[in-house]
Amino acid sequence: MWSRRLAARSAVLVAMATCSGSVAAAPKPPPHVLSEYEKESIRLALADIGAEREPSPEGKRVEDIDIVTLDVIEKRDPFPRFLNALHVTTRPVVIRREMLLHPGDLYDADLVEETARNLRQVPQLSVVLIVPTKAEKENWVRLLVITKDVWSLRPNLEPVFVNGNLQTLAMQAQEQNLLGRHKIITANIVLTRPTYLLGLGYTDPRIGGSRLAADGDANLVFNCRTGAVEGSTGDFSYGKPLYSTRTKWGWNTSIVWADGIVRPAGTTGQSVCSGDHAVELDFAATPYVDHVPYQYREDILDGEFAAVRSFGVAHKSDLAFGLEADRRVFEPPDLSAEPLIVRAEFQKLLPVSDTRLSPFVQLHEYENAFQRVLDIESLGLQEDFRLGYDAWLKVYPATKALGSTRNLIGLYGALGYTLPLSNGFTRVYAYSNLQISNPDQTDGVFKVGGRFVTPRLPFGRVVLDGYVLDRFDNYLNPNYSLGGTTRLRGYRTQAFVGPNVVVGNVEVRSRPIEVLSVQMGVAAFYDVGDAFRDFSVMKLKQGVGGGLRFVFPQAQRAVFRVDLGFPLSPSDPAADTTIVAEFEQAFPVPALVSPGLGL
Repeated sequence: MWSRRLAARSAVLVAMATCSGSVAAAPKPPPHVLSEYEKESIRLALADIGAEREPSPEGKRVEDIDIVTLDVIEKRDPFPRFLNALHVTTRPVVIRREMLLHPGDLYDADLVEETARNLRQVPQLSVVLIVPTKAEKENWVRLLVITKDVWSLRPNLEPVFVNGNLQTLAMQAQEQNLLGRHKIITANIVLTRPTYLLGLGYTDPRIGGSRLAADGDANLVFNCRTGAVEGSTGDFSYGKPLYSTRTKWGWNTSIVWADGIVRPAGTTGQSVCSGDHAVELDFAATPYVDHVPYQYREDILDGEFAAVRSFGVAHKSDLAFGLEADRRVFEPPDLSAEPLIVRAEFQKLLPVSDTRLSPFVQLHEYENAFQRVLDIESLGLQEDFRLGYDAWLKVYPATKALGSTRNLIGLYGALGYTLPLSNGFTRVYAYSNLQISNPDQTDGVFKVGGRFVTPRLPFGRVVLDGYVLDRFDNYLNPNYSLGGTTRLRGYRTQAFVGPNVVVGNVEVRSRPIEVLSVQMGVAAFYDVGDAFRDFSVMKLKQGVGGGLRFVFPQAQRAVFRVDLGFPLSPSDPAADTTIVAEFEQAFPVPALVSPGLGL
């Protein structure tokens, strides 16, 4: 049986690997649309430097680049302007060095767009606009770059409330823009129900002004009840990214670790630091109630070194190669007082410990085309989404002779396509990750999904999103969860756990209205899904509700959402009307990525 299922998924992999070259290029998206907030930003910047827009920049040379960095608190913002004295604004030289066009170059709309996309990825900036303006000399053009910083020296708060209980609280004492150069120093505090985390982090996207980048953080995890150190987490990366679609070489080295106690499920009736008690399990194999805490220790260490050679401009081919190490150890709690049958049943719930050391080669084929739109993940601010085909193929062998737990051949294949629909889009994708080993040690997962975003309608947008995940060979025994804050609102947090998932979401999102520069909107949603051990026991749960959305351009680009969810299966033991407040939309736009760490 396993070989037939494996062959079916392998056929999908071969199709993914071979069809990208024959996929038609994505149609051109419609012209960009600016929000009223962004139009006002351009008007203010043009008035500031006394410039006029150039309607026909094509074919002209760039005379110079003007940088206007808008104050975090402007006249149009609902805060006193003296607060700007407590904030460091990005230095113009930092914006200038990110430009892919320079004085003397011919105006290139593609490079202007790519520069703006790169700057919109910088977390310190909320508004990013680049406008051609008239030059004094004939057949020349100037570029006006407009940016608005978010507040740099601040405590970042990311609370998650469910039914009035604070489920998690992430806090950062952070300087996001050290000396105005986009370097970040953070002190981390994260509160959860059983633990609190303390740590430090540092990010330098341009070491010494070079294209080398470094990022890292290290954290200790403490038990709320005892105060003892329970574990640690952290990551570090260093390398040279593919900062432009015309960059030929990049490389990265990275390491990630996590050591501590995992408590896979919680209840919405508990708040942060309410204790280290885990959900209790009762096994059908025993005639009595077991009361076994569902928790275990994990020790994860992943590392990677990779280099990539990038080819093409309009149609990209990135060929990567390197070495990756993956060690995962999972240990049950002390069950010495429990009978053997309980220990055996508990072991079935644990992910399988595994060590893998693999050289790899990876090919990524994709189209260098983007759509710039409004009001999808954010409100009132420009957003960029890749269009066209996106295909991956990765091969990574492992052998016991080099310290791996298994002899295996790993195959990762993925294919996605994004089609613009006026100023909306539709995206479909599928991927499969196989680790082919002995029949009882083969692991494989297949996922297929999609997203449909309507064009901007008079009232806003309709967003449909969903996927099916089938872990068809389940040697490693990982679990996924639904319920609470994201995909299945109206049920307890992490209420449904299993290696397979079916989920669908519909959201109706309004256009924003602007109140003293704050972007505000509403949303209504319908969620359906389940996470389960086997498709034969799948039972779809449903929830409905609505919520509010806010974007504060002075703080960050991400929305802050407040959702009220109601279960449509009130008799389900996990049904629980939920109120959730947190940053980010409930489910992000899906994107295909490599299963490695850095590329």
